[in-house]
Amino acid sequence: MDRSLRAEKIFWSDPKNYHHFTKKYWEWELKRDNLLFSLFKDKIVCEIGCGPFGMIYTINNAKKKIGVDPLITYFKRTGLIKENNDIILYNTKGEIIKQIKNKSIDIIICFNVIDHTENPDKVISEIYRIMKDEGILYLRCNIFKEFFSIFRKILKFIDPPHPHHFTRKNLRKIIENQNLRILKENYYKVSSNTTIKEKIGRLFAYHYYCICKKLVINYN
Repeated sequence: MDRSLRAEKIFWSDPKNYHHFTKKYWEWELKRDNLLFSLFKDKIVCEIGCGPFGMIYTINNAKKKIGVDPLITYFKRTGLIKENNDIILYNTKGEIIKQIKNKSIDIIICFNVIDHTENPDKVISEIYRIMKDEGILYLRCNIFKEFFSIFRKILKFIDPPHPHHFTRKNLRKIIENQNLRILKENYYKVSSNTTIKEKIGRLFAYHYYCICKKLVINYN
């Protein structure tokens, strides 16, 4: 198991890290990005890296809900995920989601996940594959100021849960290289600053979000 997944297990083993992931919390996060739960009404929705308390668990107006995470089996075994007939869960990484057919998903959520993955390019490529031609990607990630980009190779050694540290420029490049068009985006200061690590992070990191649409390539 890679160090990012080991770090995730450690994080979710502490109850204080997940008690606040309620519907109210996700409503607040959506509102911060000028979105509402109505976005998901009657849609087939998939969350990549849903964990045990992702947004997908609190959506109640979707046509179909799918959660993808390489630790689903672990979360079920530890009791963090209860059996739920309302959501389909796949124990797999975002780089290869064999269980989901081409062009089958209306909306994909990737919330604070892409910088945790082994290969972000492959994850975005897989997202493109499973998205319908009019599909939407809602992506959130912490990014770093361009000035600090020279430290990115060092940061991955001192921040195990995040093997990748993006700037806005290189994250946009990954997205656009996979034929996804960014419809809107925004970034704002990291709000949490209770620990020393978070206070330091607030100095050079931002919350970033974007809404992307699939570009349909016609080779005829």
